[in-house]
Amino acid sequence: MDAHVALGMLARTAVAEICGRSQLAALVRSQGQQITVRKRIFKVSRIRTEAGLQVATLDVPFGSYRAVLRNEGTVLGYPGAEVWSVLNGQQHVVDFAVHDGRLLTLLPPR
Repeated sequence: MDAHVALGMLARTAVAEICGRSQLAALVRSQGQQITVRKRIFKVSRIRTEAGLQVATLDVPFGSYRAVLRNEGTVLGYPGAEVWSVLNGQQHVVDFAVHDGRLLTLLPPR
């Protein structure tokens, strides 16, 4: 198999796994899979629904994290924004929101 054909198949597979109607999925489809949250660069490799929750897989050079859509999360001044929490196992890493095609970095809770 030609290397270009293999890369094309890989790219189609990666995009196919970014499914759902979330604002994060729309952001990834329109602006690419790389997102930056507080100087951390993540590659959104997968968005899926597990047990009624939207879960995204965020890849980094030495592993991956999970981001979970917080259904009850809100952002003042941005009605309808989706709030996502990035987790490493059970440890909270960072929060971000997506609103109208923009990524918003959220401050940690006090």
